[in-house]
Amino acid sequence: RSLTVYLHDNNISQDALEQLACRVPATSKDCIECGSFTYNEGKLQEFDYGAFFQQLSLDSSGKELNMRSMGINDNGARQISGVLKEDENVVALDLDGNSIGDEGTAALANALHSNTTLEGLNLDLNRVGSRGFISMVTQLVC
Repeated sequence: RSLTVYLHDNNISQDALEQLACRVPATSKDCIECGSFTYNEGKLQEFDYGAFFQQLSLDSSGKELNMRSMGINDNGARQISGVLKEDENVVALDLDGNSIGDEGTAALANALHSNTTLEGLNLDLNRVGSRGFISMVTQLVC
């Protein structure tokens, strides 16, 4: 399986990167980098991101789903994760510029363990720290 996860501009410590260096197979190291539908007009409050993702994914078969800068936090990421586990439509999910932290990243990582369709996940410019990074890499390479 080939999956690229982008984690630029987050809060991942050098120590966490060094801890994982020996756990990531050489073939995986290059894949972990610290027609689209776009829904990024504003930050949504008290919103069911899981239902939103599910509805959009039905219209996005084989495409990228862009959910950039929507104010998605850990709770929203958990909602998306619940649907992502079973989704077979979306090949790339862009969550750039949200407020997803370690808990939301861990939930997404858990969903990726079940989802074999997704090939790209962009978590740039979120609040991912070392714990979230370790959760993601552990799910992807173990």
